[in-house]
Amino acid sequence: MPPNLSDTVWVLVGVLFMNAFHEGFHAYAAWWCGDRRPEILKQRTILNPIPHIHPFLTIVLPIVTYLLFKVPLMGARVLVDAGKLGPRKMAIVGIAGPLGNLLFLGVVFLGTALAMNGGWIDDVDAAGSTAFRILTALTLLTIFVAGTNLLPFPPADGSRVIAAFLPEKVRDIYLRLAPLGIVVFFLTVFWATGQLAVWFPDLRTWSPKWAYGFAKQLADLQETLQEGVFTLSDGLRKMGIDLTALRSGRKG
Repeated sequence: MPPNLSDTVWVLVGVLFMNAFHEGFHAYAAWWCGDRRPEILKQRTILNPIPHIHPFLTIVLPIVTYLLFKVPLMGARVLVDAGKLGPRKMAIVGIAGPLGNLLFLGVVFLGTALAMNGGWIDDVDAAGSTAFRILTALTLLTIFVAGTNLLPFPPADGSRVIAAFLPEKVRDIYLRLAPLGIVVFFLTVFWATGQLAVWFPDLRTWSPKWAYGFAKQLADLQETLQEGVFTLSDGLRKMGIDLTALRSGRKG
């Protein structure tokens, strides 16, 4: 996450738009699959983050989890009528959310490259740019959210894909494990980030080695994404797309 309060606030604003992509894709998939309620079409199949906000899940929860884990975790209201759609169509609805995250990732990635191409981000000292830090943090958070939502454990979206292939009785029991899944997920994050050892020092010897490997992979991924932004920005210039003139014109 960003190193100062101002960056963090802007990242949290970006997270609201990321959530809008995620939930908007859920809603559009539900509409396409047959949930034709007006509130789905008018209120949720849009990329305006406000209709997707839940006071606790979208505001309080990410702030609290950031203070605890340094990672803003969040949720949103679920308006999809799962009973009406059935398990197979719910699998489509479930997978649509992470696809929305990937589209948002593409928008952020392209936006960062265009900002660098136009000189709004200094490509010589990108790390010193507030916009670059914020956009880089958003890319990592988006990948994290998409990845965790693909996990095959309720209530993650990936569980809907698994549920579609289970017998009805097994599926009902499986999906009812969602509250337990939430607890296990939060405890895992609490443990992996080292915060559990702060509260319970005796658990320091149980520190998960995979968490350090995961952190290193994230750092490597961040470096790869940054290199990709530089490559795309240079590629745009080679294609004759150079926004520095636009920026200079506005200054003039």
